[in-house]
Amino acid sequence: VWKISKHQQELYLSGTIHLLRTQDLPLPAEFDMAYEASTVAVFETDISQLQTPDFQQKLMAKAVFPGDSTLMDVLNEETTELLEKHCTKVGLSIEMVKKMRPSILVLTLATMEYAKLGMDTPGVDVQYYDMATKDEKQTDFLESVDEQIGVITGMGKGNEDAFVRRSLDDLQNVVSELPTMIDSWKIGSDKEMSEELIEMENDYPALYRQLIVARNDAWLPKIEAYMKTAPVEFVLVGNAHLHGKDGLLAVLQSRGYQIDQLSATE
Repeated sequence: VWKISKHQQELYLSGTIHLLRTQDLPLPAEFDMAYEASTVAVFETDISQLQTPDFQQKLMAKAVFPGDSTLMDVLNEETTELLEKHCTKVGLSIEMVKKMRPSILVLTLATMEYAKLGMDTPGVDVQYYDMATKDEKQTDFLESVDEQIGVITGMGKGNEDAFVRRSLDDLQNVVSELPTMIDSWKIGSDKEMSEELIEMENDYPALYRQLIVARNDAWLPKIEAYMKTAPVEFVLVGNAHLHGKDGLLAVLQSRGYQIDQLSATE
């Protein structure tokens, strides 16, 4: 969690993990520090709408290919073979999943791997959204629900081969690497995430720009607008969006904002 300040204006910016293990609780104390010091909690999107029938219907309508189109129309033969091998390993056939858009299939496969790690505890964003609702704290959102659907279903669009191959590589290592990533996050270190982002940009530059840079660029004007208002905001975004040379922290610092990492031990 970081305090962002300039000209007596401030807000708090935090990196979240969207799913956690029971052993990851309680959350780092710095989150409570920022929550208590703020009057508005800002999330990527309106979490309350994500479980509504309307959201689910809209998501499912865009989650599958229309007509006779399938995964094979957007993936080359080599990527399809790698995907089929992974699906077979986890008990799925390519016939079962071929109508899914790559992003939805990848999320499905990732959820299966996360379950092996016991990642079934609501993430930071959900926990603080529930807290804000209970406390009747004002909330705001960086994206509309429709924009969130576009992000979910559009991940990798135009770069489907790179997206699927990158995702399969990540899934091969998730059991060994994700716990280390979470432990690093819990102590406020950016080392593992920064290394992951450098690797992603080097190996899949178009995908990096689509999933990280474009979304950060869309959020930055809204975050800067918060810095011009009297209320103090507590902004919660996925941890990958904070770090690296294109991360929110680096860009805000380059624009003259003071960046101070919170520490509950000071």
